[in-house]
Amino acid sequence: MIRITKKDYNDVPEPLTRPGTYRQIERAVAATDGNKYNTNYYKDEIVVNKLKAFSVHKDNLDQHDKPKCYYCESYVDHVATLQVEHFRPKAKVDEIDNNSLSHSGYYWLGLEWSNLLLSCPSCNGKNAKGNRFPLLDFNNRTRAINPIRNPPLSFDRAHCIANQSPLLDEEPLLINPEYEDPTPYLTFNNVGQIYGVGEKGEKTVEILKLCRDSLLAARQTKLNDIIKNIDLACAAREMSRINYDGFKVWLEAECTKVLELDNVTNEYCLWGRYIIANFESCVVSRIPIYKDELRDAFQQVK
Repeated sequence: MIRITKKDYNDVPEPLTRPGTYRQIERAVAATDGNKYNTNYYKDEIVVNKLKAFSVHKDNLDQHDKPKCYYCESYVDHVATLQVEHFRPKAKVDEIDNNSLSHSGYYWLGLEWSNLLLSCPSCNGKNAKGNRFPLLDFNNRTRAINPIRNPPLSFDRAHCIANQSPLLDEEPLLINPEYEDPTPYLTFNNVGQIYGVGEKGEKTVEILKLCRDSLLAARQTKLNDIIKNIDLACAAREMSRINYDGFKVWLEAECTKVLELDNVTNEYCLWGRYIIANFESCVVSRIPIYKDELRDAFQQVK
């Protein structure tokens, strides 16, 4: 998970500003039920494509871009469908996060632009985030409001924007990568296992299942492929199959791949940043010979 920098909460996509949108919100508020929404509004192609573009830090999606889950940073469109997910559940909040008390959810935010994120089914499914939304103190959960002004039919967003009061005052225990830098809350060990830092980081990892085996394996593959090539270069040099200049070029090429792990369009960018910051323990320590040459190559390309 890395910070999503492109989304502008004031630049609301056209499908979320139609009169029909406001009628949807009005109906949900009247029924105090977030299930009253027609999903076609927040699943509109314009909305989805904008969220996909933001996932790779662009304003518009190009044909060959691979959108990522905002939470786990996986490319999943080739195996599953990325979902428009509600950061604050529109229909209900799981009672485990509300002191076992029933809560109708944030039904007035069902079509609020700042409440819509992009997630894979593994992060957003009922066995993961689902309707979970823990707060530092459940007593701080904001009261329901009616954002519809009638007549004329319009949407008053003053108290509906995710990074403003009163919603921000709730102090959610889930990281929202659209307005928060996840870096202080998430870290790794040298083989790619993720850990939460503090209660907020721990809850985020737990609820989004960011430590699931498939993610660990995918993160490890990113690094192991590079390690394998460095080992091959060292073996080739040891056997005098390549000269010293060729060896240096090979090592520098592999170190460049390490730096590319921090490319925001790539999967698992936060893990890549950890590797770069901890190059000695993540990479150098795994190479039995030519450690100094590897360090020099890294400094050269860095």
